[in-house]
Amino acid sequence: MGLPGMLNRLLHTVPRGAEILQIGGVMTGDVIRPVVGICKDVTVRMCLTYPPREFGATLDRLADGRIDAAALVTGEAGFGGLDEAFASLRRPERHIKVLFRPGLPGAGLLPPAA
Repeated sequence: MGLPGMLNRLLHTVPRGAEILQIGGVMTGDVIRPVVGICKDVTVRMCLTYPPREFGATLDRLADGRIDAAALVTGEAGFGGLDEAFASLRRPERHIKVLFRPGLPGAGLLPPAA
């Protein structure tokens, strides 16, 4: 969520009942229209970081191969593919994590970059 306007754009794009987890944030002022999220019953959770011990444990698991990071990302989408991305995440047999890339051109859900 590092770009001004992204949270507002997500509020307009996500389906009713969605949950947005904002980790970190914009270091400048930003504007959202809360009524959009209210009318769509969107939950916005914000956090800064996780406890430092979790980062170390996760890095250890990535380094020794217990976690295959590439396997966690099952698709990628830019703004044009958000509708398809959210729809696919409702079907866990298709996708477990879709990486949102704001600058990714085109519509639709794409396979993860190699």
